Amino acid sequence: MEEMKDVFNAADVKEKSISNIYAASFVYARGVPLATVVVGRGRSSVFVFNNSASAADRALQDYYGGALISGRDLHEALATLKKEADTVRGTN
Repeated sequence: MEEMKDVFNAADVKEKSISNIYAASFVYARGVPLATVVVGRGRSSVFVFNNSASAADRALQDYYGGALISGRDLHEALATLKKEADTVRGTN
């Protein structure tokens, strides 16, 4: 009988956790896929992004470096992340 092998190695999974919703919105608006949302007490949430190819790291560096994106893109990303957090929290 053949041995079953893992489909992926856990070390290959790269994620970036961001608790600042504005930074997370910037990263999301830059097209980095959201993996999940972890909700905390009250209204706090941690947004976990797929960080393969370090896309989330680069977007965060741009955010803190003062890079610009359109207000519409940022507003839409912020609304989406708030909705995702509310869905996980069960208040949507």
